[in-house]
Amino acid sequence: VIVHIQEETKARLEIGASVITDDGAAVLGRLRFDNFMGQGGSNLLSCRYSDRQARFDPIVEHPSRAISWLSLRAQFQWQREQPGLYEQGIEVDRYVFRRNQFSLDLAVRSYRHDWSLYLGGDFGETNSYLESHSIPDDGIQSVSTVHVSLESHGRDLPVTHQSSGARIRYTHSLDTKDDEPEWWRADLGLVFPVKGLGVWKP
Repeated sequence: VIVHIQEETKARLEIGASVITDDGAAVLGRLRFDNFMGQGGSNLLSCRYSDRQARFDPIVEHPSRAISWLSLRAQFQWQREQPGLYEQGIEVDRYVFRRNQFSLDLAVRSYRHDWSLYLGGDFGETNSYLESHSIPDDGIQSVSTVHVSLESHGRDLPVTHQSSGARIRYTHSLDTKDDEPEWWRADLGLVFPVKGLGVWKP
């Protein structure tokens, strides 16, 4: 859940919290700068932290100067998680998961109808191991996925009115090993303006 304070011509500060199963909540902070006069260019710095999870996500997006309705978005992600392993309610070990990932998206925009379509992929590697067997090179696998994302309300478009919207994202893995099945993931995000609070929107 994220609540953000919006300035249509300046930086946007966003704060929130995310729930981690069995491990409480994580603090989430994001700082966004939207270049509305530049037709949707956006820069975002996102950090999430708890005693079991850390994640760092910088995103840079700029529109094409030659074609106004195209833009390119680049993202780097560093992630570390330590979910506990329990037996009869007692934690006996920790499963350590780390990821370094680079993403590249091509965005097609409709400024008239306020939607964006992102097509892109992720590349990098993951590393997982049990804390009791702390071998950093154990379980390294490459990351190769393709994703499609459709956003209405124009999350990174000029916002001229308070409206609701949605973000739908589908990710599918590629080039998996013989003993690792392909996987997919679907995410849905919703935006609802709060009447009487101006530009405050959860």
